[in-house]
Amino acid sequence: MSSTPVWRQALVFALCLLSAFVVSQWDLDRFLTAEAGVDLAHVQQGRSRIAFEFDSLRDLISEGAVGADQVRLDAGLLRARLPQGRANLRFNFRGLTLDARRYQNLSLRIKVSAPTQLMLIFDEPGELEENLVRFDLVAGWNELALSLADLTWRRAREMLTATPIATEVWGGTGRRVGEFRAYLSGPANVAIALDHLRFLERPGAASTDALAKVEWISVEAARLRLKSAFPEPAPTQHTGVLLPLWTDTPERILSLRDQIRERDAETLFWPASRDLPADATALPVRSLNGWSAPWWLVALLASAMLATRLLMRADTPRKAGLDLMLGLGPLVVLTVGLGIGERPTASAFAVLLLSLIYMCSRLEGHALNWRAGAAAWRRPLFPSVAIGLLILAVGFGSAHPAHTEGERAVLYLPFVVLQQALLLGFLLARAKQLAPASAAAVAAGLFALPHAPNFALMIGSAAAAWLWCSAFLIDRAPLPVLVSHFLLGMLSVSVLPPQILYSAESSLRFFLVH
Repeated sequence: MSSTPVWRQALVFALCLLSAFVVSQWDLDRFLTAEAGVDLAHVQQGRSRIAFEFDSLRDLISEGAVGADQVRLDAGLLRARLPQGRANLRFNFRGLTLDARRYQNLSLRIKVSAPTQLMLIFDEPGELEENLVRFDLVAGWNELALSLADLTWRRAREMLTATPIATEVWGGTGRRVGEFRAYLSGPANVAIALDHLRFLERPGAASTDALAKVEWISVEAARLRLKSAFPEPAPTQHTGVLLPLWTDTPERILSLRDQIRERDAETLFWPASRDLPADATALPVRSLNGWSAPWWLVALLASAMLATRLLMRADTPRKAGLDLMLGLGPLVVLTVGLGIGERPTASAFAVLLLSLIYMCSRLEGHALNWRAGAAAWRRPLFPSVAIGLLILAVGFGSAHPAHTEGERAVLYLPFVVLQQALLLGFLLARAKQLAPASAAAVAAGLFALPHAPNFALMIGSAAAAWLWCSAFLIDRAPLPVLVSHFLLGMLSVSVLPPQILYSAESSLRFFLVH
């Protein structure tokens, strides 16, 4: 076990805590300002935040369409083939609802290879009534500019019976849209391509001054509105909330953001520590979509890794530092730099793969105690049980519903094995060479870094890794550590509320995938 005094190890952990907080807040600031630039551009153009430019397959629920195959993205177009001539495209609102009073127009650009019938369908939130309207598409590109409020919407259920067909209004009685989809019906093997689908405000609502259409309120005022009747915004007015970065945790900030957008999906957010821009057009209109590394850089990284493996064989502190720089370094750059989006680019994925391959090639696994005795099991599992009970108390005390899934548990197991192999066989081995007396604490801090900018996950990972490494240094028994990791990880993501553990994602995915 490490001979470093407890106070010094506690200091190391405190530095990890501070570093994690700074990284998470810095990345959250970058994300919010980038998102605000895009959202203000939408306000200026009279467009809803719920729009589909088809730059990600997640624009569709389940990243596909029922009845379609060869669904893919190609030069900004969503393309697919319909073997039976029919497909149901469910657009991913990501749990939000569209204000049908504010957004009464639709712009849709779609291409079909043969004449096809298009049905647009909407459901109100929590309702199962399908309301639809039909259009005929011609072969080639079709540009639809529709006044949704002027269309004659019919209930699908009533169109299949002898019951007189009722006319519905856009958005239904609640004037809210919870789900929107397109149903296509044409000849077999018809090919389709979607360029965009945008919900627009009423004509004349667009403004040359987006900031003039936003009422900025404090986070305290936003919380008060959530506790009372959330006021309905004016048709052309938007609400902006100034979020208190650096004085609150990212988890509480992001959880509040989600609660507000459940009431009003068009709410904008801005860091309270920054001055509001004098002109909305001064903000860059660029969504954060991850990082695409130039391929020459990927090739250079691969060459450096190969040369190090072939030319530097002696295990020295210098080699340990180089191993960390080449193996862990690219992974940290990707996560801290928000380089991994919803779908990593090909080059970002190559960097990620190279990093993992290099670290796996340098694993140290000699003299492992696979037949762990009773003491080896007690050492990590007793504190794990105490931590687990605390997690359960916090989770159920917050009235947050548990959502354990068998499939998630099965998929999580190989990740636990990989992470523990990298922690015990790579990071801890290098930490022992660089700082023998504080190896467990150093390895724990290094292990937390790739979880950025997920503040709670970084701190939880560092604390748990400290426990696992300390136990492993005594017994060299990996199985008890694996069991502890699996149980604590599954318990955390299953019962902890979002204001404590927002998600188990890292990099840009932490802000986008929940």
